Amino acid sequence: SKGDLSMVLGSPDSALFWWQKALSFRSNFGEGSAKLANQYLVRGDYANYEKYQRKFAPTTNEDQAVFEAYIPVTIASRRGQLNLAKQLILELLRSHLSEKKSNWIEDDYFTLVEICDELGDPAAADKYARLGADETKRDTTNILGARVDLAYTSMKAGKPDVARSILLGLRNDFNRLSKNGRAAVEYIEAIFAFERKEYDTALKQFDLALEKYHRASAPQMYRGICLLKLGRVNEAIEVFSRTTWYSPIHASLFDANGLIFGYRWPYFSVRAHYWLGVAYEQQGQKPQAVKEYEKFLELWKDADFKSKEIEDAKIRLSKLKGIATK
Repeated sequence: SKGDLSMVLGSPDSALFWWQKALSFRSNFGEGSAKLANQYLVRGDYANYEKYQRKFAPTTNEDQAVFEAYIPVTIASRRGQLNLAKQLILELLRSHLSEKKSNWIEDDYFTLVEICDELGDPAAADKYARLGADETKRDTTNILGARVDLAYTSMKAGKPDVARSILLGLRNDFNRLSKNGRAAVEYIEAIFAFERKEYDTALKQFDLALEKYHRASAPQMYRGICLLKLGRVNEAIEVFSRTTWYSPIHASLFDANGLIFGYRWPYFSVRAHYWLGVAYEQQGQKPQAVKEYEKFLELWKDADFKSKEIEDAKIRLSKLKGIATK
């Protein structure tokens, strides 16, 4: 559609216009509602996000209720209220477990993985990844399963031997995987290199994984950080800038949602402002850096967790403004 094309070409305002126009002709155009909801979320327009997300909800009453229960979780996460989001999703999980809603339990666990990882609680993220992996085992046709997630959470939780063993198994099955599955394995290898601070290796591996997707696919924040660390600041700025406004268009070739961080765009659309500030500061562009740090801190002014990026942004902003930090 024209809306999708506009998003891919870097014009989110035009994308919003065309999706709204399509919805005016077909009020039951659920996918259009979802795309509008996604874009309103990254704009911080939570009222319209909720409005259009509700329109996209499943038609069965039971699934619709569960789907809509996720809306405050997503909003809280985007606002940096990660402890609140965790509390909300744990309440949903308890309900789903008691009612044996297996189709939602897996989603609950992997939402908790994302939240706990962003909270900086690797042990909890690893625990929920393992519980989620038990749910994915029900699908015996899925070769990849949750192994990429388990490799990541094991590595973050300080279990390098476990992580390497999982990665070795994935490599052994590499040729049996789909194209997107192979990309997922190459991408997690890039993340491993990133964590080792081997930014050149990580960047090459990111690019190898992303070859399986469209060249204008969703921006990858950690790829941008690699570019920044390697001194390719202009390219990093391009990635971070795109990350602040890009929202999924429900096309896997572009959304790259088969990658481990494929569903973290609500977080990254905020965190990218911090990294833009760092990049502009490196270039000596003080006004732009100040603007980005202020935007980042405004978006997460209600954050309920300790964030190194928030603390660093405050320090950097104070120095740029010549104000003593408290």
